[in-house]
Amino acid sequence: MADATLLIENHFLIFQGGHIIFFQSLSLLGYCLFPIDIGALICMLKDSVMVKMVVVTALAWSSWAAYPFMSTDVNTRRKALALYPVLLMYISVDFLIMAID
Repeated sequence: MADATLLIENHFLIFQGGHIIFFQSLSLLGYCLFPIDIGALICMLKDSVMVKMVVVTALAWSSWAAYPFMSTDVNTRRKALALYPVLLMYISVDFLIMAID
């Protein structure tokens, strides 16, 4: 929860007066984490390299789902800056799933 809060605060600073609500951003991050959750459930049921690829695919899906939401109000020069912390959070969750399994 703390990492999501810091991520949203970073997003507020990048927007510099954008029209985004804190709980809307938190809900969005939870929505975009759903494919990674499904990948974690599949990874718990079976352990193989092919299943690990499902988790990596879920990471790509989550990042792709977050892109339109996180980059709509950001200046074109700052889109990568807005998406970089989101991608880092998703990668860290993805590596935790693979490390625990």
